[in-house]
Amino acid sequence: MVIAIVKCLVKVMISNELIEKIKADLHMNKMLVKKYESSIDSLPKGGLHCKMINRKERYYHYSPHSSDESSNKLIYVSPKNELLLNSLIKKSFIERSLIYLRNNIVIEEAFLKKYKVFDDNMIINNMPLHCQKIAKSVIEFNPGLPSLSAWQQEKYDKNPYNPEGLKCRSQSGILVRSKSEAIILGQLESYDIPFRYEAHLELAGSSFYPDFTILNPKGNRIIYWEHFGMMDNPTYFASMEKKIRIYKECGIVQWINLIVTFETKETPLDGRTVNDITKAFLLPNC
Repeated sequence: MVIAIVKCLVKVMISNELIEKIKADLHMNKMLVKKYESSIDSLPKGGLHCKMINRKERYYHYSPHSSDESSNKLIYVSPKNELLLNSLIKKSFIERSLIYLRNNIVIEEAFLKKYKVFDDNMIINNMPLHCQKIAKSVIEFNPGLPSLSAWQQEKYDKNPYNPEGLKCRSQSGILVRSKSEAIILGQLESYDIPFRYEAHLELAGSSFYPDFTILNPKGNRIIYWEHFGMMDNPTYFASMEKKIRIYKECGIVQWINLIVTFETKETPLDGRTVNDITKAFLLPNC
């Protein structure tokens, strides 16, 4: 029985992480549809038709139906006319892509509308009052059930770059890159919030390593915490803006599933601020 419950809860944790990926994919699909729809108007009317003649591909441009019969005829496109040929091929790609993207959007929106994120606290609170206390004790203290910390103990790909930059040690002994990150890490540990430090994240074909990847106890949802510690450096500031923009394009949105903190030389990160943020976004009962 316990094994069955463990397997069930593991599946739940996986599904909660999957839902974030679906939301990110939905956001990206909508961005692509908007981009493709705006660019298709600048491309030639009609489409591209390809024929094999004497084992050679020949390309023809056909226009949409109209009262002018001549406009419906296939017009040969010479390979030398690269501008027209490339434009028609691009349009063909966009039209085919829009079919897939729009279909995926309909499916993903329908799924997200019906899907309910698992929240054990919500389930317990909806149980009869005399059962709630017992249910909480079973969930929180039964050693046969996996805790959120089990996720934290799993192996993951870490940031391989600049390991010599890991100079600040937290109270638990974990090495990080700055005193401010050590403050954040200390708060997460003090509240038993599971996290991964500089875990690999693949977005839009590029690798990122958010400072903290957190399994948010509020609904077992993945949330990221980035600390930007040199906001008075113009180059660093520009890099930060680019990173947050890519995050947003991929469905990782500030104060939804992304926490950000900042500091300059004149205004260092304050531990009280970190504590307030932690309570507001990561503690179920606050």
